[in-house]
Amino acid sequence: MKFSFLEAALVLFSLVAFLADAKPCGSFSSPKEQAICTYASNFLLKMFSEVKAGEKKTVNHVRVHLLPYMGGELTLEALKTDSPDDAGCLVCYADPPTGEGLTGLRNSLDSASLAAYDKFQVCFPRLTEALLGAFPQTADGVWISFPSAARGGKGSPTVEEVVRQVVSTAFAKHPEVLSCSLDCEETGTCVEPAIQ
Repeated sequence: MKFSFLEAALVLFSLVAFLADAKPCGSFSSPKEQAICTYASNFLLKMFSEVKAGEKKTVNHVRVHLLPYMGGELTLEALKTDSPDDAGCLVCYADPPTGEGLTGLRNSLDSASLAAYDKFQVCFPRLTEALLGAFPQTADGVWISFPSAARGGKGSPTVEEVVRQVVSTAFAKHPEVLSCSLDCEETGTCVEPAIQ
């Protein structure tokens, strides 16, 4: 059986598209989207795998872990001593064991991925809320849920598909998270979301 150059190129293109689609962040083209997705997915893949396996988690439980994770080294360090009594607190609670666990999760990424995420200094509180708002949840908004079946009668989506959908939805519904950085909170140069 002979393959023409065109057929071989089509097979190669399809394989590359398939492999990109198999990863949660394969569909993002901008370096900032890619960096944020890669970093966030490290947490989200673990969390949604646990939920899919039957572990129950409230949205608030995930929030108090996702926020310091998304803030990076600064907020993970704050978990050692932060307090709600401090009006300038970053995470506003102290939990050294959680800080160690989240730091270990962060450090499981390669140094290039960490550097790519850290250089953007994203406005992590807004990003955290955008991601949480895109989570599949129970109707009352209390529990994280895992979709049991995809639309169109297909079986249950993969964890990677759910993570890709969460990140895509967060970016689509809250594009300001892509233009906001930590310093913009002080300078007022953030793009504010439209009131709907």
